[in-house]
Amino acid sequence: MTLAAVHSQTYRPIEHLVIDAQSSDGTADLAKRTPNVTCISEPDLGVYDAFSKGARMARGDIVHILGADDVYTHQRVLGDVLARFGDMDIVHGKVRLVDATGRAIGVVGRDVRTKRDLLRKFRVAHPAMFVRRSIYERFGTFHNCFHVAGDYEFCLRIWDKVRIRFIDDVLVDMRVGGLSSRNPMRSHREALAAQLLHGKALLPALSRHFYEVLKRRLFFGNR
Repeated sequence: MTLAAVHSQTYRPIEHLVIDAQSSDGTADLAKRTPNVTCISEPDLGVYDAFSKGARMARGDIVHILGADDVYTHQRVLGDVLARFGDMDIVHGKVRLVDATGRAIGVVGRDVRTKRDLLRKFRVAHPAMFVRRSIYERFGTFHNCFHVAGDYEFCLRIWDKVRIRFIDDVLVDMRVGGLSSRNPMRSHREALAAQLLHGKALLPALSRHFYEVLKRRLFFGNR
């Protein structure tokens, strides 16, 4: 599904890298049989290690990380985003959350202007974030010590140091059930760690952390 979504994009040329952790579900075999795909299948330290490998291997000017089971919402997404990049370092948009049947259950992603806004809550939809390769070279990729909130830490690290444009369009359909939704408490703890690491005061950070934990338990119980 994800391979087909990339292949169907009208923009050319596309460098398509598949980073696989030696999975046993046939992903690597399928990727290796797909034309114009470079597949790296080897052990890794988690999803952010895989993201970092892809970002370091990429040779194009703009890097987009599309997760397994995620797809572009239409065939012109790459062309539309790149046409609006200009002199920006990052362009990001919205993500539509879909369930296992493909039914839309929500949309995430907002225009976050400053690091201060980002420290309040992670409202950037990372699956719809396009980054210049030079930004990874300048600031580094994802830290492996974060297993769920590595994208949040990365954004906090760079947000006030780069040029950013928000596109008010849904760019990616993302299947629910990813790392953060399967590990909600760890997601909250790592978000707290990222905020403290990047300058948020202890008491406001703890207040926000316990508020988010309480809100989740009120709505979802212990799930």
